[in-house]
Amino acid sequence: AAEANGGGVVFFPTANSGYRTQAALTIDASNVRLQGGGRGAILLPVGNFDTIEINVGGSTELFGNGISDLFIVESNKTGGRALNARRVAQLDIVRTQWDSGRDGNTFHDYNTVTLARVTMVSFVGDYYCQLSGGGAADIIEYGSELRSDVCRMYGCVFGGTFNLGTDGLIIDGFAHTLNLVNTAFVAPGGYGIQTRN
Repeated sequence: AAEANGGGVVFFPTANSGYRTQAALTIDASNVRLQGGGRGAILLPVGNFDTIEINVGGSTELFGNGISDLFIVESNKTGGRALNARRVAQLDIVRTQWDSGRDGNTFHDYNTVTLARVTMVSFVGDYYCQLSGGGAADIIEYGSELRSDVCRMYGCVFGGTFNLGTDGLIIDGFAHTLNLVNTAFVAPGGYGIQTRN
């Protein structure tokens, strides 16, 4: 409904049993926000999929999306990312916690992504957070390589449980301007921050 109205808020109030989902929460329009009622607003994904997808199949950039005040428990997932966002601008994720997931958050071909007071703990996949831009897939899909620019992380914590091979942050390809303030990568099990390509 929020997408059909040109944007809006999808609200998850506090619920004793949480909100179980067996498919991705998908955002395919600008100005859509997933808003929880605080730590009691719990999402419980079950299965093998990306928990939240923003513009994954989109050919144009989305603007002004956000996620805030959610607690996402991924312990019943068998695979997939916590978040997969592609071609997004002015995306903010605030006061959100992911727990016990596989792979973490992926941002590809973005402009101005802000993570503030985001916590990701006890992940067992390849990474907690990945920033990327460009690459051969862009040439095939868009006709040229795109780039990513400006990611800010304020007061974030990634890690907490040692898992051999799980990197904290991967920066891959054309990803420019990273600002980390009071952000920690705690016992990730792999590299704290890895840059490649």
